[in-house]
Amino acid sequence: MDYTKDSKNSENERVLRMAEKDWIVVTAIDLGTTFSGYAFSFRSEFQKDPLKISTNSWISEGVFNDEMKAPSILLLNPDQSFNSFGYRAQNNYKQLLLVDPEKAVKYYYVQDFKMQLHNRAGIESSLIVLAYEPEAAALYCSLLPADQGIAKYFQVGRRLMIVDLGGGTVDITVIKVIKKEENLTYIEHVYRVTGGAWGGNQVNKNFENFLANVFGNDVIEEFKKNYLSQWMELKGDFELQKKTLSVADELKEKLDGKVKIVGDKLCIDVEIFKNFFHDCVTEIIGHINETFMKRGCAWPSAMILVGGFADSLIIRDAIINAFPVIKPIVSPPGTSMSVLKGSVIFGHLPGIVTGRVCRETLGLTLHRPYVPEGETNKQTFKIDGILRVDRSFNKMFTVNEVVKLGQTRTLELQDLHKSKELRKQPKIIEVYVSKDEDPSFITDAGCSLRGKITVYPPNGQWPETTEGFIDIETGGTEITVRYRDKYSGQITEENIDFL
Repeated sequence: MDYTKDSKNSENERVLRMAEKDWIVVTAIDLGTTFSGYAFSFRSEFQKDPLKISTNSWISEGVFNDEMKAPSILLLNPDQSFNSFGYRAQNNYKQLLLVDPEKAVKYYYVQDFKMQLHNRAGIESSLIVLAYEPEAAALYCSLLPADQGIAKYFQVGRRLMIVDLGGGTVDITVIKVIKKEENLTYIEHVYRVTGGAWGGNQVNKNFENFLANVFGNDVIEEFKKNYLSQWMELKGDFELQKKTLSVADELKEKLDGKVKIVGDKLCIDVEIFKNFFHDCVTEIIGHINETFMKRGCAWPSAMILVGGFADSLIIRDAIINAFPVIKPIVSPPGTSMSVLKGSVIFGHLPGIVTGRVCRETLGLTLHRPYVPEGETNKQTFKIDGILRVDRSFNKMFTVNEVVKLGQTRTLELQDLHKSKELRKQPKIIEVYVSKDEDPSFITDAGCSLRGKITVYPPNGQWPETTEGFIDIETGGTEITVRYRDKYSGQITEENIDFL
């Protein structure tokens, strides 16, 4: 077995193949923890105006809503067939609860769920591109009109921090502008995307915990169970207040207590309300500070806040106040749609992101020959009389390494198949990942299986001596693992997520 250098001929090959496709239309689907939506644009219109992107106006309470995303809520009929999604699911279930509560409990009202992707939707995997949310938002911001004041920060050589504030998670990355051609901006990651579960849902949980402390957990649980329609309305009102209340806001009238009920309204002291954000603010600011400490990430030219949670004035004000030296800290208009529209742009031009930083070390597990000198592993076994090392981690890409799109690394293999039984067995190539820079074995702490491919012998049987090549080709948010048989020319490949 022997490593070769990066394959120059394949640089950007897969990405360029996709970019050369004259797709009639590109559609982006954002399946969020809290809200979901879709957007699309036709190739002919994109070539004239990349920002001419169509979105959907969802129907809420029987009227069109100016929000271009809908709650990630699914309503299934009693037989588990599809009923509705988003606002329509919310409204349909409300009506069921009001008209026939006994019938309503037979339906499946699903929220806060993770969705399975394209393999269950009947979409060919070759037509799917996964996009990093922060970089998609950056692409959208780079194309905004000059009068909106953000695109001017995308100058060649500048580094920008993108903070994607979502409902479930917050993702942070630092990008660098590599080049500009006409009105297009090509970017590369300086540091990998990192983050945590510090999104708007954490604020919602703190609010619910507060209600349970004030009224009693049993009361709140009964309220959810028996008055779900009103509970949904309360959550919707709270969602609106999350966006509009500012740190600078003061109550016109001081409350006698911290909580007061006036008519059908629940009044909460502004300081208590702000405290719902405390955990999120602390984690987000702490992680931004940690990112500044990474190589190449200190003092970016600008910080751009995107995602639906960036609509919150409390979050914006907290970040601006925490980093007075970073100027500017800005948000594009329609922050919640920046990721979705940027994903459409990325779908048309996947090669516009020229390189990413590996989030993990990636390697293969192979039964390499045992070498006594300097060998520390005692896990050995024999195949056809040859002593081999078991469960070794053969590194191909290293965590925090900048990898160009389409970059390929190749491992050359030689195998002996003396016994007839071995000649009929397929090769199993397993891909492992680790947060460590240089793991030795797949049994090391932190190693996990990411995917595998099965290579069947050509014509049903391997020759006694086989030679082949394993290619690992980066393709954006996926990698292609390919085995090429030297003598038969047979090629087996699979795409594995590397998001």
